[in-house]
Amino acid sequence: MGLITMSRIRLHKDNIIVSFLFLYILLIYLGIAPIGIHVVLGYSMWPSMWPGDIVLSVSTYIMKPDLGDIIVFKKDHKPIVHRIIDIRGNTIVTKGDFVTITDMPITWDDIDYVVVARVPIYVWLPAIAVLYTILFKDPRVGFTLLYLAILIVLYIHYGMFYLTTLDNVTDSIASVKPNVYMTSIKFNNKEASLSILITANNTGIESISQCNVIVNNLTFPCLNATITNIGNNRFLAKLYFTEESLVHILNNNRKGNVEFKLILTRGLRVDSKVVFIIPFVRPWIEASDWNATIHNPLPVSIDSKLTIHQYIRHTYGLNYYNTTVIEVSVPRASNVTINLPEGDLLRIVFSYSVKGTTIRGYEVVSVER
Repeated sequence: MGLITMSRIRLHKDNIIVSFLFLYILLIYLGIAPIGIHVVLGYSMWPSMWPGDIVLSVSTYIMKPDLGDIIVFKKDHKPIVHRIIDIRGNTIVTKGDFVTITDMPITWDDIDYVVVARVPIYVWLPAIAVLYTILFKDPRVGFTLLYLAILIVLYIHYGMFYLTTLDNVTDSIASVKPNVYMTSIKFNNKEASLSILITANNTGIESISQCNVIVNNLTFPCLNATITNIGNNRFLAKLYFTEESLVHILNNNRKGNVEFKLILTRGLRVDSKVVFIIPFVRPWIEASDWNATIHNPLPVSIDSKLTIHQYIRHTYGLNYYNTTVIEVSVPRASNVTINLPEGDLLRIVFSYSVKGTTIRGYEVVSVER
């Protein structure tokens, strides 16, 4: 009797767990669960995501999506995991990292989740096999699952790639598709260049063409673009930005896109697009009693403007008596020190412009003598 009761209790607990999982999956599908879990099924986000990877996401009620974020939305009742490449008011434009054609525009209300983490298939699939062996103490089934997991991972990462048609690779000569993907992106603040480390298998990279920086639907040609073979099937691409494009990037919260074509060996071509956020440190001012130093860490020269409100101390407090405006140019990646005017209290409003375009935002500092 006791055994039957314990079996019923176990069965009851199992039913509760299964019911909870089913309900939570339904909530994820409806887009109202606080945390989403989705499995990547295609190559549209390659190389950022591979088929079989699990993406963890949070609801838009918790995190507001922004330009460059990877989001989850529905298309024909199917969840799509793509990146935001443009925002025009209430209209959102998305695209997979690997494809060249953008999706149909969506709205903010269409977005269910913002992706915050990725669990590669070669991590979670073998982990399930190991957990099965530990929890159920059945090594035969566990090792069988582990071998199957390894075979599935190898098939997805190496076999399926060559069986899949790559729409944005023009290949009329080679019988083996090239495997080209970006592994890291870094911005050089001093020379205003974007460095992209590219791995290329089954091909070489000869040059870069049609390099453009896109900010708020404005297109600026790259100042220069170079490609260097650094060995072990790796290439370093360097894309140099013009000062005009940097001005618009600064006024767009340091965000933008860069598009370019990689010219491979044997006449092949790959269209590439990178969404970036440049880690600029904005110019700032330091003020002491009689001097102020303007720091410009940007790779472009700035025209700074100091609007100084001067106050004189009297018996009954401070009285305003004058405003002095000082304008000074600061070369790229350098500092300039100026003398401050008289006054017992100075309130300094610091702003700056680049190439005649005022950059949004200002800084206010006070000097009391």
